[in-house]
Amino acid sequence: MSSDIVDPKADGDNCLKNKKYIEAMLHYTKATKIDPKNAKIYSNRSLAFLRLDQYFYALEDANKAIKLEPTWAKGYFRRGEVYFCTQHYKKALQSYQQGLDFDPNDKTLLNARQLASIKWDTLRTSEARIPVIGMIIGMIFGIAVVLFDHYLNQPSVIQNSVLKMIIAASFTALAYGVSLAYRGFNRSQRRGLLESPVDLFGTGDEPQEKPSVPPPNVRPKAKRS
Repeated sequence: MSSDIVDPKADGDNCLKNKKYIEAMLHYTKATKIDPKNAKIYSNRSLAFLRLDQYFYALEDANKAIKLEPTWAKGYFRRGEVYFCTQHYKKALQSYQQGLDFDPNDKTLLNARQLASIKWDTLRTSEARIPVIGMIIGMIFGIAVVLFDHYLNQPSVIQNSVLKMIIAASFTALAYGVSLAYRGFNRSQRRGLLESPVDLFGTGDEPQEKPSVPPPNVRPKAKRS
């Protein structure tokens, strides 16, 4: 009989170190059966899921780690990383700050908070500009239509001054609406990254344990820059 002691957590740590993320996730899943109250296991599996772009599961495990050890800063860091990678910078910033409340001198958390703050400010500024840029483009296009008609058509098709203003305003409003829709689409895409994957196994509403290998996630990948 072999005297070797099976330690799935250690095996998972080794696989994680060697970037074998699927194997690491499987080992950590076994480890949760043996030691379901170990927050570090869920934290590490959260990282494995994150590297596999399985953001929903990564967030679930980060929250589980926090629930098991509410004063452990690493759990909040893990959750912040999931939010950061899915471009939820405000939530990432909040999560990093929660971790710093328990460990104010953690350099990793301090650096992460600083980067998340920069990204959040950049995103807010960018999103605020989208409708304005849309209106400007629409207005320019509308005015261009009126001017082209004035200079290229003799006599001009659009002779009524009020009608010219209506045309310019219509293009402006249309472009504004399109820009709002575009901004909304981008936000929806970010939210979608954290949604539960589609149930491909036809289990309906029956509760089930997390699958050993999560179903394929075809959502767009958000990379940290």
